[in-house]
Amino acid sequence: MKSSNKNIILIDDEKVIVNLLEMILKKYNFSVKSFSDPGMALDFVQEKNEKFDLVITDLSMPGMSGLELAKKINLVNQSIPIIMLSGNMENISEKPDYIKSYISKPVTVQELIKEINKVFLSD
Repeated sequence: MKSSNKNIILIDDEKVIVNLLEMILKKYNFSVKSFSDPGMALDFVQEKNEKFDLVITDLSMPGMSGLELAKKINLVNQSIPIIMLSGNMENISEKPDYIKSYISKPVTVQELIKEINKVFLSD
């Protein structure tokens, strides 16, 4: 895959998953800023003026759910699309428009890249 020049914020409370997904995304030439704490990710989005093209977040995290985080990020910047990852999609009753894709865990590399490309093509 050629260089994407796309910047992704990745949030999952499980550091092993963060490290694995970050490694995969970097292999596909994405620039990745990753967090295992949703509060730190929100602070980063609120404080930084850097341009990010996509947020990928887990649904179930301690302290702040992925839906809460997505809502707060959307209030800061409505142009950032969000992909929600979850091991239990049945727990998602609210599906706001700013969440562009919902992916069930475990996710394959092909599925993740396909969804990311779909989000970028729909912009």
